[in-house]
Amino acid sequence: LIDLRTGGVSSVEALLRWNHPKKGLLAPESFIDYALESGLICPMGDWVIASVCAQLAAWRQVGLNVAVSINVSARQFQQDSLIARVARCLQQYKIDPQYLIIEITEQIFMEEVEAVLQRVQALRNLGVRISLDDFGTGYSSLNYIVRFSPDYLKIDRSFVGRIGEQAQHNGMVEAIVGLGRIVPLGIV
Repeated sequence: LIDLRTGGVSSVEALLRWNHPKKGLLAPESFIDYALESGLICPMGDWVIASVCAQLAAWRQVGLNVAVSINVSARQFQQDSLIARVARCLQQYKIDPQYLIIEITEQIFMEEVEAVLQRVQALRNLGVRISLDDFGTGYSSLNYIVRFSPDYLKIDRSFVGRIGEQAQHNGMVEAIVGLGRIVPLGIV
C-alpha cells in the first residue's frame, strides 16, 4: 500500500507460494485446499507468522519500517493458541505490533461470532491491526462490520477489477468506501 500523503510504502502483504520440485512456483489456490484437508494449514500459518516477524525485525535493523499483512485461515483463527503465538513472536523478534496486520475473511463470522470478536479484541490489545479481506464476497452483515470495526476493509478484486466497466461495479466500490467513512475504516 502506498500512503497517498507521503508517496511512501506503508505496508506490504506476505503471500505464500510453494516452490514445488516438479511444478515450479505454485500460488495458494493450488495447495490451500490440501493444507486444510490434511491439517497442515495451522502449522503453515504459524510458520508464516514467525517468518513475517523475523522479516520485520530484519527490516527494522536496516531502517525500514513498513507494516506486513498476513492472511490467517478461519481454522487457525479459531485456535485458542493463536493469540499466544502472535504475542510470543512479537516479543521474540521485538516487533512493534502496529507493523503486523492480520487479515481475516468474512467466512470467520459464520460460526462463534462472540469468540471471533473476543479474539479480534485480544489481537487489538496486543497492538496488532486487523483487516477484513475480500470484502463483499462473503456473508457478513453490516452489523458485524460495526461490531468488529476492522482497521481496514480490503475490497475484493472482483469489484475493483471491474471499475470503469459497469456503473454498478463503480457504485459498489463507492458504497464500500462510503461505509469506510461512516464506520471509520481504512479502505484498500
